[in-house]
Amino acid sequence: MDGDHSEPPSVDVEIGTLHTTPPPLPSEYHGLLERAHRADLNDLFTRDFVRLAGTDRHGRPTFLLLGAHLPPATPENWDRVMQVIALLMDPIASSTPYTLVYVHTDLTRFFKKNLKSL
Repeated sequence: MDGDHSEPPSVDVEIGTLHTTPPPLPSEYHGLLERAHRADLNDLFTRDFVRLAGTDRHGRPTFLLLGAHLPPATPENWDRVMQVIALLMDPIASSTPYTLVYVHTDLTRFFKKNLKSL
């Protein structure tokens, strides 16, 4: 090993690409969707913490989840947040591959521009 200063092999990886068949939806998810359809979630929809942001470079729908826009972390809010996410994503995510991008802070103009390159 002495004198061997060669570089480790490089690996090309596309982060987040997974080609599998989704498992059947559990009954808990169906319950979440049912509660979401009955609930008044307008206050959460106005926070704009999850949205369909377009498509990625492979043509897959891309959802954007903004952590800075989430409500305070409480058990009640967590269930309601999951309801909003399920209502928005289910029609697309249940039938086609998609991309989900989580951003922990608020987006600046610089980040919005670079997000489009996905």
